[in-house]
Amino acid sequence: MNLAAASRPANPTVAWRELDALARQARSDGVDIDAILERYAIPQKSGRRGADALALLDYFKIERDIARSLDDLTAHLSTRKLTYRTGEFVMRQIGQSPTLAQAMVKLCDYFNMMHAGQYNTVQESKKTITISIDDRNFPYTMSHAPEQVLFTGECVQIKVHCLLDSLSNGLAAQALTRVGIVREPQGEAPDHLSFWTRSPLLGQSVYTLTYNLKLAKQSIPAPDDLDLSSAGVLSRAISQLERTTTTHRRLGIQERVGTLFEEGITDQEQVASHLNTSVATMRRRLTEAGTSFRKLLSDHRIRVAEDGLQRQHSIRQITEDLGYSDIRAFNRAFKRAKGITPHEYSRQLTRKGERKSSH
Repeated sequence: MNLAAASRPANPTVAWRELDALARQARSDGVDIDAILERYAIPQKSGRRGADALALLDYFKIERDIARSLDDLTAHLSTRKLTYRTGEFVMRQIGQSPTLAQAMVKLCDYFNMMHAGQYNTVQESKKTITISIDDRNFPYTMSHAPEQVLFTGECVQIKVHCLLDSLSNGLAAQALTRVGIVREPQGEAPDHLSFWTRSPLLGQSVYTLTYNLKLAKQSIPAPDDLDLSSAGVLSRAISQLERTTTTHRRLGIQERVGTLFEEGITDQEQVASHLNTSVATMRRRLTEAGTSFRKLLSDHRIRVAEDGLQRQHSIRQITEDLGYSDIRAFNRAFKRAKGITPHEYSRQLTRKGERKSSH
């Protein structure tokens, strides 16, 4: 496979076996993986004959939704759970960095602290600055599957770069000079590595991202409060991947609006602005697609509410987080969508958990 330099990544994809492994683990953890796959129009295993490989962007979205369902930022790929909102905390801390170099240091420090290990380091030379990700002793849940461990490490590396690129307003992509990958140079490289516009150096002892030091120490614009209130590390990385790559399928207006909702952008005018269109045009295109802004936002809120109830958040907290005027308004919206009240939904979850534990 040709990994020669290009102006931007084009169509990085993931082998179906990687999705199957992720889905199998999620299903064993009680996640409704079929609903998540349906959300992104991903074919079930029986319907994949002749289908293209899964877009890396879609894989990351599925992983994010699993992470949110489990309230685990790692999507249970690590034995050490990190609550999903940890990503929002990290986002705010790293987002205050005045340079790319300082963002790299903060990213390493915070994730080392959360994972209780020295897995990430930053080294400077006269001309470069390198972030190293050493996962040789990381507590992977799939440590028995070496190929899956390699794939997971490579995905982490891509997400780290996307996060840094987003925070630095595209400076990280300009400053990137070298990518080091653990995978041995045997056979054809997997297609998801086509994300990198520079040919990765294979067979390294750890994962590395090396940037031009002069560029990395340039001042970068501070994100506004809206950017920092985005849904944390995973959504931020996904959004940047979406902006900087082409995908196998053109994203429809519904999915583009949904992506902005996932980033925490739910105001109608702000959504239209991010889509570079007017509110009237956005509403017309949504109508042509058979939906509306109001319905998409309602569906998004109910989905987030379900995740919150599964994580045993209080109904009052969920009401406030989602911006409902009061608990009664949230109760009405939830019952209209699900047929039962949030309290009844929580009771069903409790009973289901009790039955599962008794077995």
